Amino acid sequence: MNFMGFDTKNSTEINGKIWLYKNFLSEDECKIEIEKIKNGNINKITDNGAKQINFDNKFIKDKLIKLMKEDAYIGDIAAYDTPINKFWALHTDLEGETNKNYNKQWGIVGYLNSFEGGELLFPEYGIIVKPEPGDLVIHHASNSHSVALTKSDNRITYTAEIYTINTDLPPIERQKAIDFLVN
Repeated sequence: MNFMGFDTKNSTEINGKIWLYKNFLSEDECKIEIEKIKNGNINKITDNGAKQINFDNKFIKDKLIKLMKEDAYIGDIAAYDTPINKFWALHTDLEGETNKNYNKQWGIVGYLNSFEGGELLFPEYGIIVKPEPGDLVIHHASNSHSVALTKSDNRITYTAEIYTINTDLPPIERQKAIDFLVN
């Protein structure tokens, strides 16, 4: 079964715009990805003090691509190391840079370690998601969400957005948009 670009047979629908994939990564895969993140480069420190880290994310990207329909594309994947006593303010994944050739459709948050607090909150639906290491949450990019205060251990996650290409583009422009998103 597919829903808005994702194979949902191994997931739980929380509501029509939020899905939870349990054990998307195994415990061993989480450990390997955490090591890659530790060896990655800090891209920036966010307003809330989290480290945004570029890392070798090919394994995760390839696994995510297997979930998607052919007409959906994954953007950049970044890791976030959110310190204790920090939170993420309410936002949507539609914020930030846009391009007329493609549209953000979904936001992804993958979880790599155990921590207290740091729940993913969707206040307009009254939903609180407390994933475990290896879990993956996919939500519509328009959903307002935040992250509760991290209470113990840093919260190590990875995020990405899923895009669709505008269907009215001429073939050459469509291919340029696909090439940009894929590379």
